[in-house]
Amino acid sequence: MLTIDSLVEKGFQPLDFRYLCLTAHYRNFLDFSEELMQTAQNSRNNLIKKMQKLFDTHTKIIIDFDHAMPYEKLKDKINSKYV
Repeated sequence: MLTIDSLVEKGFQPLDFRYLCLTAHYRNFLDFSEELMQTAQNSRNNLIKKMQKLFDTHTKIIIDFDHAMPYEKLKDKINSKYV
């Protein structure tokens, strides 16, 4: 019997199994195999890396924007005409 605990013992994370289930088509049976789990794990890790790169880029843009934008004046709607 396959359990999440047995997948964790094999080096997978529960989110790898969730990702595998989410990528399966809803009308087809999911033919589970360790090869599919490895593919799901790799795909999820690649997605995490891409999201991290996007987050790092987005954070840098926000930090640069923070220095350029006077938020103190924007917080007070009365002073928004001075921005």
